[in-house]
Amino acid sequence: LQNICPALTPKEQHICSLIRIRLQTKEIAVKLNASTETIKWHRKHIRKKLDIEDNESLTVFLSKIADRA
Repeated sequence: LQNICPALTPKEQHICSLIRIRLQTKEIAVKLNASTETIKWHRKHIRKKLDIEDNESLTVFLSKIADRA
């Protein structure tokens, strides 16, 4: 993932790995001891950095990347 988008911060990369294993926003928030709003904010910025449309699933997109690696 870092090779595809070096602009992602280490925190965003960690959140991507949690999304990839299909954790929901609430589950990620609990795991990282953060609010759901914070995780939503990170997801929004991850989408922007990866140039993912709103109608495309972030989970599916990240899974496809993992399959290519």
